[in-house]
Amino acid sequence: MKRLALILAILLAGCSKEPPSAARAAPAPTTPPAPVETARAAADRLLAEAEKERTPALYEQAVEKYDQAIAANEKDPAAHEGRALARWRLAIARGVSDPEVAKDLDRAGERPKAKALKTLALLVETARVNGGWEPLPGRILKAVIAKAFPESAAFTADWDAFWRWSPDEVRSFREALSGAPDWPLAAGVRAALEGHEVPPPGKEGILWIYTALRQPPAEALKTLEAAEKESPDQGILIQAQALIIAAEGRLDEASGRTVAVPMPALKAAASVAAKRPAPALESLGPEPKSPFGRALRAVALLQTDTEASIAEMDKLVDDIPLPWFRFERGMRRMATGHREATKDLHDARASAGAYSEAWFGLGLWHLQELGASEVLAKIDLEKVDADLAFMIREVLGYSSLASGEEDKGAKWLLEAAAKRPTRDTFLKYAPPFRANRQWKALQSLAEIAAREIPADPEPWAARAEACFWLKEYDAAVETVTLATGQGVDGRKLFRWRALALEEQGKSSEAHDDWDRMVGLEPMEGEGWAHRAWMKAKLGRWEGAKDDAEKALSRGIGGWSSAVARFALAAVALHGPKEEAEEADPAARKERALEHLRQAVNSKAVEPSDLKAEGPFAPLAGTEEWKQIVASAAEKQAEQKKEAKENGFLGVMLDDAAGKVEVKGTYRKSGARKAGLAPGDTILEVDGRRVSHNSDLHSILAGRKPGETVTVKIERELRPKLKLVQVRTVTLTERPTTDD
Repeated sequence: MKRLALILAILLAGCSKEPPSAARAAPAPTTPPAPVETARAAADRLLAEAEKERTPALYEQAVEKYDQAIAANEKDPAAHEGRALARWRLAIARGVSDPEVAKDLDRAGERPKAKALKTLALLVETARVNGGWEPLPGRILKAVIAKAFPESAAFTADWDAFWRWSPDEVRSFREALSGAPDWPLAAGVRAALEGHEVPPPGKEGILWIYTALRQPPAEALKTLEAAEKESPDQGILIQAQALIIAAEGRLDEASGRTVAVPMPALKAAASVAAKRPAPALESLGPEPKSPFGRALRAVALLQTDTEASIAEMDKLVDDIPLPWFRFERGMRRMATGHREATKDLHDARASAGAYSEAWFGLGLWHLQELGASEVLAKIDLEKVDADLAFMIREVLGYSSLASGEEDKGAKWLLEAAAKRPTRDTFLKYAPPFRANRQWKALQSLAEIAAREIPADPEPWAARAEACFWLKEYDAAVETVTLATGQGVDGRKLFRWRALALEEQGKSSEAHDDWDRMVGLEPMEGEGWAHRAWMKAKLGRWEGAKDDAEKALSRGIGGWSSAVARFALAAVALHGPKEEAEEADPAARKERALEHLRQAVNSKAVEPSDLKAEGPFAPLAGTEEWKQIVASAAEKQAEQKKEAKENGFLGVMLDDAAGKVEVKGTYRKSGARKAGLAPGDTILEVDGRRVSHNSDLHSILAGRKPGETVTVKIERELRPKLKLVQVRTVTLTERPTTDD
């Protein structure tokens, strides 16, 4: 074995010896293999070409290569930076947002160009979702609100400052952009932010936009249209054009331009301007992230005007630095009696001149806070529109009446009537003047209305009425004669001339007017009663009794009932003997006295109304007559006692329109002191619903003067905005003729 192993070793050694050098073949020449390009290198190359050519296809190829590179090395910050730039370039060309850009930039870390790109992406995305490039958001919002709420035009504000980057934010942007000095886009945007001249834009859409923002709107649009031929950033250029158009108030046109490059905020703005809040709210979503979106949502919520929408709007307003929003919140709060309403109105009072100052004063009045009259009296009424000036005069009138300054209150209301001499104004102010027995004021009001609506009998009747109570009987007669001579319907006029003629002792002429009344209004008992009495005074017994009985059969009460009884008493004393009736003077006298007693029981007869003369001369000096006069005095005393015992709200009401509306308030009444005014609707008293006047009477039955009740009222503040509030009213004594 050993020998065999030795032989093998020798053989192997011999085989390993090299041949002589001359016998070796020369090696063949070889080409080194080409290096393999990495995905990152390919991506960087494609991105560089894309940045030079600015073609979407190259950016898309670059993104694909960066995807491969990042798949191989997920922590490569340069790859994330490159992919972010490529994606961002594609996004601005398409006018869309790409959330992957932000993710890549976060993974790129603190690389200088990544920080610069993050700033540029933030500027573009903010313009897309926040109503445009600074200062367009405020201008667009102003245009939207002006169309949605025209009265907002009165408010002054630095709309350009509605939204702008803070000095600290701008400083951080400049610092980030300065980190990429070799990137022309970053350097150009930095120059724009610093207020320097924007360099030639070339293919950079952002620089074209910054150039346009420094130009008037018409020139800016031309600049951006020219940019579309130079820059591939079509998406953001079209959006910028739409934003400039929107800032000019052409919101539908602006929204139409962005169909291919949607801007939800701009679409919502157009919907709000067109008073279509539902699609705007849907477009904005429940929690807009931008100040512009939140402001738009607040406007749309105001337009929706439901309890829930106003509650949501209430929370948004504190973050919106525009006084109009605070004002509108104050108005909505006032409608609900919110305790912060006047604070909002106070905060906005200087922002719209006399307009906002007026509403601050009106808010104080409506919410029964001190100082309303002082604020309103200082307003130059020539600086507000006619409707608001009318409202101010009216409130000053009601406020003065509530404080007991009746002449001053009448003066303000008459000024309001003179500025708006309509039938509605007349019908609104006449009842409170009557309730106050402000006959001079009623006379003046009637004269104002009669000049403007001469064919309407109401003002003429009111003037004649005022003249009658002022004891200007000749003027009352002349008023009716003049009106009816001009063809005015005499149905509401003849009674005042007839009453004035009665007071003048002209019974025959008065009889003729009552005769006219009976012919025009045969179902009204007053005319029959007075015609009967005039017949009795004139000794025209034929038909006197029949007239009086017809009057009583029509259910008349009060003074007309007493007058009918006077006529029957006179007939009993002096009229012809009835068939089968004994001519017994004592019996006739007793019958006359009974009619007089019934007249007195009406509680409408005062002792001064009973005169033992004319038809009643035969009763002069008799005990029976003295007893009747004494009874009249007792009835008046009873009436005054009842007035002191029964609580009185102090309102004149009308329920003809299916609701209980205040037509006027009485002087010194709790209703007037509580600020109730003509036009208010009473909804509830002490929590009980009020649908008819009778409901109110039943609720107050048994209440005493000095007791308090709660009265829930509804009042129109302005069209489509009503105040609903509960007032506490102290019941007073019912006024009597002495009051």
